[in-house]
Amino acid sequence: MTPDFTSRPRPAPRRNEMLEGGLKNLESAFRRLSEVNGGDWGGGRDKAYHHIDEGAKHLIAAIKASNAAFREGRRELPSCQPDGSGQY
Repeated sequence: MTPDFTSRPRPAPRRNEMLEGGLKNLESAFRRLSEVNGGDWGGGRDKAYHHIDEGAKHLIAAIKASNAAFREGRRELPSCQPDGSGQY
């Protein structure tokens, strides 16, 4: 499995910089984990890949939502929480 780490184009300069940075960090973590010698460590590597993939999907969804809000004239950033609640 190789997650999609491709960020969507920005609708304005400096929009989504932090989200894009998080996506790049996940890509780096995925690459580094792939370079580590050894087996699956009792299923740990597969779990880590799954979590990185889920994180990338959530960040890409947040970037898409932020871009859509910007195009609709809403300048505030939408929640990055998977359920959209904004609660941590």
